[in-house]
Amino acid sequence: MKRVLTSLLIIATNYCIGQGTKAIENYGNTFPVEDAQLRLDKDKNYKVIFDIAKSPDEKDKLNSSINTVARFINMHVGQGVPLENMEIIVVIHGGAVKDYTTAEVYQEKYGVANPNTGLIAVLKEAGVKTYMCGQSFAYRGYTKDQLSEHASLALSAMTALVHFQKEGYQLIDFN
Repeated sequence: MKRVLTSLLIIATNYCIGQGTKAIENYGNTFPVEDAQLRLDKDKNYKVIFDIAKSPDEKDKLNSSINTVARFINMHVGQGVPLENMEIIVVIHGGAVKDYTTAEVYQEKYGVANPNTGLIAVLKEAGVKTYMCGQSFAYRGYTKDQLSEHASLALSAMTALVHFQKEGYQLIDFN
């Protein structure tokens, strides 16, 4: 038994060391990659825009694409890129619009708590800016007062994507 506990402690310690620093707690778990030959330069600034339109069919499941934003942050902060060197924008449209409704609206519509509420809040705390596609939001019958306080309304996802790519943001597309 002592051997098993010692082995588990060693594995857990090595895993945590490989994780490095986490900027987003409780979300965005990553795995250590020993001797990766390609990493982001720790001394450069990065402007990234995530295009997210999909959401799981199960209403009580976390949107893995939104969680990947936290993974991106944790992975690179863990490798020494300062959080302040990353400007991150999330553009939400399509089926993912439901994930950025208020907790009350989500609960009323789906009968369960919004599993994304905590993640969305900590991403905002980390400096991530989120823009909701006004077209998708309106098409699905939502009004601005039903939008999470952690997002802003854009005319459309296309508008936001064109605007921020013109400003030098690199696109990560999950569609």
